[in-house]
Formats: sequence, C-alpha cells, structure tokens
Amino acid sequence: MKATWTVIVPAVAVGFGIGWWMKPAPEPVPEKSAPPAKVSRRPPAEMRSRSAERRATAERTLDELTREPHGQAHKDLLAGLSPEDMPALLGLLEERAGLFGLAYDDKRLVKDLLLQWYEQDPDGALAWTQSLSSEKDRLALIADLIGHEAKTDLAKAIELARQFSKDNEGNPKIPSGLLFESAKGGAEFVVEVCRLGVSNKSFRTGPGLEYPEGFDFATALNGIADASEAAGPGLTLSSVPGNLLTEWSKLDPQAAYAWLQLGREVSFNSNIRDFFEGYTKVATPAEVGTFLADGFDPSTDEKARYEPAWEALAITPEKEMLQVFLDQVGGDATIEQHVIGMLRRGEYSGGHNFDEARALLISALDPAQRMEVLQGDVVAARHRKNLGPFLKRLGHTEEEIAVMTASGR
Repeated sequence: MKATWTVIVPAVAVGFGIGWWMKPAPEPVPEKSAPPAKVSRRPPAEMRSRSAERRATAERTLDELTREPHGQAHKDLLAGLSPEDMPALLGLLEERAGLFGLAYDDKRLVKDLLLQWYEQDPDGALAWTQSLSSEKDRLALIADLIGHEAKTDLAKAIELARQFSKDNEGNPKIPSGLLFESAKGGAEFVVEVCRLGVSNKSFRTGPGLEYPEGFDFATALNGIADASEAAGPGLTLSSVPGNLLTEWSKLDPQAAYAWLQLGREVSFNSNIRDFFEGYTKVATPAEVGTFLADGFDPSTDEKARYEPAWEALAITPEKEMLQVFLDQVGGDATIEQHVIGMLRRGEYSGGHNFDEARALLISALDPAQRMEVLQGDVVAARHRKNLGPFLKRLGHTEEEIAVMTASGR
C-alpha cells in the first residue's frame, strides 16, 4: 500500500500543477445583484373570487336539488347540468358525509348526478369513480354505472365490469344489477357474467333472478358448471343465480330433475331441495307424491331412495303427499321400512318444518311401530323431544310420550 501511495501522490500533485498553470485568468467578479423578488403562491384576489363564486353556485344548485329530491322538478334540474358541474357538486356531497355518512336522499342524489354525468360524458364519469380513494365508494358507484348500462347494452356493461369492477386486490366484483339484467339477454349472457366472477375468495352470492319466457335453463346451468370446473384449483365463481334449478322445476320438472341426476356442481343449484323448493309451489300434494313414487328406485342406496321424499315433506309437510307416495311406491319394502328410510335422511335437520315432517312420518305407523321406532336410534334425542305435542294429538298417553321422547342417543 505504501508503494502505491508513493507513486500516485506525486502524479496528482503534477496534475494539479499543470491544471493550475493552464487555467485561464479569472474573470472579474460581477457585482452582487439584488435577489429576485419572492413570488406569492397565493392566488390573486380575482382568482380567489372566481373560485368562491363557483363554490357558491354549486352550493345553491345542490340546495335546489336537495329541496326537490324526487319528481319531474328534480329531473329537470339534473338535465340542466353539464359535465363541468359534476365534480364540484359531488365534492360538496363528499364533504357532507362526515363521520356518519350521507342521508338517504343525499346518497340517491350522488347516484343521480353520476348517472346524469355518465349520460353526457361516460369517460369523465368513469375516470372520476376510479379516482376515489375509498374502495367501498368506488365499487358501489361503478356498480351503479354498470347496472345502468346493462339496461340498454348488456355487452358494453359486461366489458365495463371486466375493466373496472375489481377490488384493491384485483378480485372481480359482479354488480347485482348486471346479474339481474343478464337473464333478460338469455342464458349465454348469464353464463358470461358468471365467468367474470372467478375469484380466490370463498364468499359467494346467489341472488334469485327473473327469467323471460323461453329461457334456456339447461344451457345456463351447464355453462356455469363448465366455467366453475375451468376456474382451476382454489378458485370459484363469486356470483351465481341462486334459483335456476328452482325456477326450472316449476316449468319443466322432468327436465330439471333429469339434469339434477347428472350430478353437476353449480352453487345454490345442485341439491334436491333446490328442486323441490320450486316444484312443490306449482304441483298439488298428490302430484308430488306420484312424482316421488315414479322416481323411486329400490336398487339405489338408502340416501338416493329416500332423500327426495324427505326433502319434499320437509318443505311441504302434507299428509296427502305422503299417503300417495306410500300407496304408489314400488318395491318390496314395508311402510315401516319406508318411514324409517325417510326419517334417517332428516337426522341432521332441525326446525319447525322438519319436526312436522317427522311427526307426519310417525303418524303413518301404528302405535306399536311408533314406540319401537322412537325407542330405537332412528330419530335422535334432540329431535324426539319436539315430538311430544304431535304424539299427544295422535292419542298417546303422557306415559307413552315420556318413553318415546326420553333422552338418549
């Protein structure tokens, strides 16, 4: 190290010497000039005056809109506004929110102003919503715009949702208004909207929709099932119509039931209960009983044999339904065996209608059979204890009821 410094130091010294020797004569130092005057950052009085005037105008307009929150006068006031008016008006409403949020009419006014802006200047309204710092506000307002667009142009609304309706983590949020309107466009639109909602969040929604005449339920259900299967591991469709199978069962029960037997998985639409929630609304108890008897297959396991009957009875506990089923069902099983099979399907079901269904099934047995079934392990103790009033109406004594409803399993 010492050798290195011995060589470099003289070289540096020589360099400085040469530099100084070659340096031109210094220029005369100019006299110091006065520092530049400080520029005031405060806007001129004229600009401040114009800004205050614009704010006062916006406040007057907002007061008028607030005084006329509904009706034709409100619509006329909105129609007279320009896109340039909107940021100031919406900004004033944002100020009003405070710690406790906006009142109902003010929330409605935000939506009215935004929709009016969107009609006049879609890009400006969309840009404003995307500039909001609150994720909740942004998603709520973009949902309003998408729902509004969906009423006239479903394809455009779907594209808006694809681009703008996402949370801060990038997960899609399907506006309910878009899903509701999609059914009017047909099964393909419903499937396309559902596909938008592929998410890694486990939370799912299943709103019920109204379907137009001729709606293709099979296409919708199969398309959603395909989209769900294609989503990949850990992903799910965040929003799916919750009543496709239920509504289909009201219109074409045979086709809906046949689709259900395929075993395809569609959230809110793949359970036998979803089917009977619809079918029992349009068919008589006797028709449901016949339907159950016709579909009974003795060669299948107990769950497949008796779950349809149990679910139908739990939804509509009708004596006629049960009697027709027991009279018409095929196979060699006795009434007691059929009743036990249905009771086993309700082992984990609790609630008033389920208790009525159990009581109805118990009433189909003779007194000795009731005693035998209720003393066994067919009906859990937590369910047996609710059967006392029903058993009393069937003529059992207090002593018999105490034995049949005794705690145990």
